[in-house]
Amino acid sequence: MEHFYKPKKRAGKYAVICLLALILSLFCAALGVIFKKAFLYVGSFALFCLSLQIFTVFILTSYEYGVTDGLFVIYRVTGNNRQRIFDLDLNFAEPPLPYKEVKKKAKKSGIKYRYFYCTSGNPRKKCKALKYDAGKPCILCFYGDEALCSIICTHTSSRREE
Repeated sequence: MEHFYKPKKRAGKYAVICLLALILSLFCAALGVIFKKAFLYVGSFALFCLSLQIFTVFILTSYEYGVTDGLFVIYRVTGNNRQRIFDLDLNFAEPPLPYKEVKKKAKKSGIKYRYFYCTSGNPRKKCKALKYDAGKPCILCFYGDEALCSIICTHTSSRREE
């Protein structure tokens, strides 16, 4: 059974930052022409590159989550290109919980976890988290709907019973 979820992209603040970096880049280039200072050209180029990176990473790219054959997968979608960037075997995962609860449990346990975030621009407070241990304990934070979380719960609970 396959189920995929593509969260609504929240790129408003990144679009504003991208636009501001682009405007500052043009302003630095204009000042470089007026005052004939090389560092202003370097600053203009750096701001342009920052604007381009923000555009390609946060605005142009979206993510899609799915469950197929007992694997939790994450795809990066850029235009027509769909690239699989993450696989998680649900044999090693616990059912998803709200991010706040997982963070509290992680602090109480005393185990140091590595955190991975793939939230599509959504605030971490509203995300779900999967705690898993396949040698090194990790927590994956993602923004999924209730249907996806219930499917993940069925896969993790059925694996635990076996």
